[in-house]
Amino acid sequence: MGPRRLRLPDDDYKHKAIVEWWYFNGFLKVGRKNYAFMNCLFKIDPVKANIPIISKLMGSFGLREGYFAHSILYDLSRAEKKTVIMPITFVSKNSFEGKRLNVSYIRPMVGGFSVHLIERLGENLRIKNDFVDLLLNSKKDAIIQGKNGWVSLPGVGGTWYYSCSDLRVEGEVLGKKCEGTSWMDHQWADVSYSPALGWDWFSIKLDHGTDIICYKFIFRDNAVYRAYISKPDGEVREIPFEYVALEQWESSVTGAVYDVAWLLSFPTENLKLRVSSFMRDQELLFGAINYWEGPVKVFGNWNGKKISGKGFVELVGRKRKANLLRIGGYELRKAVKESFDKLKTILLRKNFR
Repeated sequence: MGPRRLRLPDDDYKHKAIVEWWYFNGFLKVGRKNYAFMNCLFKIDPVKANIPIISKLMGSFGLREGYFAHSILYDLSRAEKKTVIMPITFVSKNSFEGKRLNVSYIRPMVGGFSVHLIERLGENLRIKNDFVDLLLNSKKDAIIQGKNGWVSLPGVGGTWYYSCSDLRVEGEVLGKKCEGTSWMDHQWADVSYSPALGWDWFSIKLDHGTDIICYKFIFRDNAVYRAYISKPDGEVREIPFEYVALEQWESSVTGAVYDVAWLLSFPTENLKLRVSSFMRDQELLFGAINYWEGPVKVFGNWNGKKISGKGFVELVGRKRKANLLRIGGYELRKAVKESFDKLKTILLRKNFR
């Protein structure tokens, strides 16, 4: 991969890569109730991706291109979350037809299945899962990261990467009309899974219209820090940043320790932000992989003035004390087998592959 120049909207489409994902997060309002959501569809080369349990299972089904999906709905008013982890899914035969992003995929359920969507409709994006059905419209140009979209990463080569940080949202959450904001990330790379891989990732939306993405990528003893700021007028710049953890939380399931509050500093902007989680327990288990994902509150000081906002944080690569192959491996294999058996029945009747 690389070098070339990332082009939108053409690069919304899928690519020939070991791993690729279309990721969305956001905040929704229904009257006085507040929700947050995450939705991510993953595409992998089952053999080369080397994801524990998943790659082997997909390979045993003869899949050359595998898909799985994670979606979460956070009820911020009640500090509760609902999670759907699909260890395997199938896309419709007409997915990725044409030049625009258009993919539908299925989740088997008792007595049937539900159809999930990620598609481009004119200038809008639509996402649909068991929790939300939303139309997203971008109010700014995308944040094209690295050199023309190519981000070099130590030890693994790099990734193609862009973010749509300012998406206005309308639609439904749990069948009720809502409005809000969303963030989209799209990445694809020739990178295989390794327990030596990890990252701390922050997407931040300040109330006055500035968006910031920043992350620390780790591979073995190598680390790279990157941050991009998108101003209300659409100006995008890469800026230096540093951060320290302020609080931690230990999972009672895995024994993994996650940071749950941080102080982020952006020295060239004279900007400091305190970021803290809405809920401490935001750990997700995916077979032998554990990670932490969820909404955060943001308060800070910019050039001597108080500011606030909200965002999302994702933490990958935290060491665990428990053996997740014992905790989640059997259940995941069972879930995949049951899902695949249901999917085979569905595939005989419906237009999916």
